[in-house]
Amino acid sequence: MTLLSLAVEHFRCTRRAQLRFGRGLNVLHGPNDLGKSSLAEAIRAALLLQASSRDYEGFLDWTGSGDPHVELVFESEPKRIWRIRKTFGSSSSVFLDESPNGVDFHVEARGRDVDGRLSDLLRWGLAPPGGGKGRPKGMPITFLSTALLAQQDQIAAIQDQALSKDSDDSGKKRLIEALQAVAEDTLFKAVLIRVQARVHEEF
Repeated sequence: MTLLSLAVEHFRCTRRAQLRFGRGLNVLHGPNDLGKSSLAEAIRAALLLQASSRDYEGFLDWTGSGDPHVELVFESEPKRIWRIRKTFGSSSSVFLDESPNGVDFHVEARGRDVDGRLSDLLRWGLAPPGGGKGRPKGMPITFLSTALLAQQDQIAAIQDQALSKDSDDSGKKRLIEALQAVAEDTLFKAVLIRVQARVHEEF
């Protein structure tokens, strides 16, 4: 998954902001209280939190001027681009749009169906609404969501999170697929052979 852009309105201290992400590493920097953590939380909310959840109260605009709104665009694979549009609060709404080019979008899902489609797309160990061991209330936490979207002051939380706590086994399956792909990589194999040879030399 590759994040492409983020737009937020009335989200905590951020009245309005738009970001375009470049390929590779992106760094948000600036003085304290600029809204960097709020933008990171907006990404988590777009991907993981149901728009109807009461946890939205933590996102309310500090000036009280509007309902929190997030638009996140990401690419799941080449020519499959998705846009999540979520408005939290009294007038909550949620849409998932798909596009082959990032320009022409069509509505793929709306309402409660969006969270089910996101669970399928992400495969982060989060059951769709009504499925698995039961979707957690509020902001859900899974092994992969903790590893990939850790809060700034909770980086070590991944050490306390286990795959067995996930509400379904999609995260475990995705990790197995990733490890199998790494094991088949020719560079990885070459490095492993070199390391094993050095271990034999030493011991």
